[in-house]
Order: sequence, then structure tokens, then C-alpha cells
Amino acid sequence: MAALEANLNAARRDIFELTSELRQQAHKFEAEDRRIERTLLSALAEETRTQSGYAVIELRTAVLGLSLSALGVVIQLPQSLGM
Repeated sequence: MAALEANLNAARRDIFELTSELRQQAHKFEAEDRRIERTLLSALAEETRTQSGYAVIELRTAVLGLSLSALGVVIQLPQSLGM
């Protein structure tokens, strides 16, 4: 009977140790998951800023082109009217 109790206690101890290890691993995985999520969100935000920057550059280029076209029309307008 004593040997059975000793084996049972050893099994309980092993189960407790394994459970503790599994909990620690789960916490590590959760922490790593949060870190990866933060990294991905940061990368997404950076990509959004980069794309926005490119869009602003393209918009400024388009506005400059339209402004030059409008200036050309203003310069040619007196000639067209015979002035």
C-alpha cells in the first residue's frame, strides 16, 4: 500500500510539474503573440504612412502640372484674343 501511495504521489508531482511547464509555455506563447501583433501593426502603420507619402508626392506633382497648364492658358489668352 505504501508503494502505491508513493507511486501516486510521484505521479501527482509529475503532473503538477508538467502542468506548470505548460502554463509557463502558454504565457510565453501569449507574450510572443502580442509582440508579433504589435510588430505587424507597427509595420502596417509605417506602410500606410509611406503610401500616404507617395500619394502626397503624386498629388503635388499633379497640382504642379495643372498649375503650369493654367499658367500656359493665361499666357496664351491675350494672344488668342488678339491683344
